[in-house]
This record gives sequence, C-alpha cells and structure tokens, in this order.
Amino acid sequence: MTNVTRLPESKLDLRIAPDGTKTGVCNLISVAAFSWDNSSDLTLSSSSSSSSSSSSSLTSKSEKNYALSKSSYENSFAVALAIQHLNQGDGTIVDAVNGLNETCNIEFVLEFIDTQSDSVTAAKRVSKRILHTLENDSTYEYNPCGFLGATGGDAETEQMSVVTNLMGYPIVSGMSLDTSFDHESNYPKFARTITSNEGPAEAFVKYVVDKLDSEFLVILKFRRSIYKRLSQ
Repeated sequence: MTNVTRLPESKLDLRIAPDGTKTGVCNLISVAAFSWDNSSDLTLSSSSSSSSSSSSSLTSKSEKNYALSKSSYENSFAVALAIQHLNQGDGTIVDAVNGLNETCNIEFVLEFIDTQSDSVTAAKRVSKRILHTLENDSTYEYNPCGFLGATGGDAETEQMSVVTNLMGYPIVSGMSLDTSFDHESNYPKFARTITSNEGPAEAFVKYVVDKLDSEFLVILKFRRSIYKRLSQ
C-alpha cells in the first residue's frame, strides 16, 4: 500500500511505494472560471388587466442560469498539457523541460476549482480546499502545494491571494494584469507569467503622444484594469 505523508516545513507531499521508493508530489490547484451566471438580475414580466390593457413590471430573478466558459476550458487543457510535459520531461514546447523527469524526483498532479466567475465563490472554495488539509481530511489524496489562476479576472485572483498568502501558499497567475499585484508587501506569495498593465499603458500613451501627435486622450471604459491604468 502506498503511503502519503506531508514533508515537514514544506508544501510537498511524500509518496512512499511498497518497495520503499520515495517520490515528492507537488499538487497544483488550478482555479478557473469554468462557468458564469448567464441570467439577468431582473426579468421583464407582463400582465393583462380586465380592461384589455397590458402592463409590464420588473421582477427579481432568483434562479441562476450558468453557462460554460470555452476559454477557461481551453486554458485548463493547456495547464494539463504543461503538467504532462513536466512529468514526462517532454521538451517539445519548452526546451528546458527536456529530461526533467530524470533529474527531478517530483511528480506534479493537478486539481481544478470552478469559481463560477465570482470572486467570493473563488475565495470560499479555495479556503475550503485548504481547510481539508488543516483538518487532515482524507477526502483528497494529496495536499495543495500551490495555486494557479484565476482565469476569471483580477478580482478573483485578489480574493484568492488574501487566503493563500495568509496560509503560506504560492499563487501563480497567467492572466492577472492589475498593477496592484506589483506590491510585494501585499502579495508576498504572488507571481505571474505576464506583465502588468503598467508597461502596456505607458507604451500606448507614448504612442498616442509621439506617433499620433495627440494632446488629448479620452477613456470611455473603466471596468477593466487596463483602462483604469490608462486614465492615470
């Protein structure tokens, strides 16, 4: 019977096979917005009166209608492929990975958490997953080693980071662009594989001023962080 224990002062698990072979296990939890609420907060209903005239009223819609996010599934397939390449030492895409399985006695495994494109849901589900580890719950075979994501946006990553930072778990994002994550004191365990909005925003403004010879720039949309950075 294979025995799995937590390595002291580490986020790695140690798997000991019946023959005594020891393998480190790094369980990465990919947090993705696989679904999102496609329902409207309000729905329009009509009613007819006895005088044959009709009237419309806005009523609250309590039931949610979740739709699937194609891009999140695509991103997750890419993450799964990366894990496979790490375990097999396959350097067909990243040359540095070639032969890694022969020099690194660590196996990478992958779990997924659906945030439903909601930052509160993301924080709750990540917290619950960590709680299983703290309570030595046997629901999961391996404990978390780190977190990936979230694909739903900066708000989800921000909420997750509060939890993961407190519990000492690293979080790596390939989609979070907000410049607030540049502050290492607030996000000591956060890393990302892309640049923040700082560089692109400055480059865009420089292009407008130097190349287009424009003195004014109007930003009409502030919802996404890139527009917020441009306005600054």
